[in-house]
Amino acid sequence: MKIVLLILLGICLTPSMACGSCRDGQVCDTTKSECVDRCAEGNCESGVCNTKTGLCVACLETKDCKDEKKVCDTTKLECVDRCAEGSCESGVCDTNTALCVECLENQHCGEGICDKTSRECVGCLENQDCSAGVCDKTAKERVGCLENKDCSDGKVCDTTEKKCVDNQFIKKSALLIKASLILLVVIASMIVSI
Repeated sequence: MKIVLLILLGICLTPSMACGSCRDGQVCDTTKSECVDRCAEGNCESGVCNTKTGLCVACLETKDCKDEKKVCDTTKLECVDRCAEGSCESGVCDTNTALCVECLENQHCGEGICDKTSRECVGCLENQDCSAGVCDKTAKERVGCLENKDCSDGKVCDTTEKKCVDNQFIKKSALLIKASLILLVVIASMIVSI
């Protein structure tokens, strides 16, 4: 109830906030929002001890899964069904790990490319993956620019929008020059008519 109320109020819970302050020898189990005793090798009722977090998990590697039809999804630390070629509802079966993944090759991604490390479709990994603009390697997406040198034709990079825009200073200067020339022409015609 406490967490639901905080979420409705838009308050983000960090692990320490979800549990409050845990005693020595305890860690916060954010899935339960409670402090639990730090696990040790061999003392988990089910699964294995993740010594990095101090929490019991279903698996750390496939040998931890009791059912031979299961493999360990090491991102979720849970045992999942082994896949076979063509058995994944979405994505493809990685026959090396027996896990369903989003992609193994670029051809599995629509307009993006396959990040073969995370096995996810992304916009880009390097600048050469972009037909126009540059690759924001942190977000793995194609953008117009990241810095001024990525822009041409006197434009500058709006780093918030990540796109090339007209340099407002140049535009204002051009307008001032144009207005000054018009004023000079008017003054010159007034002088000529005197």
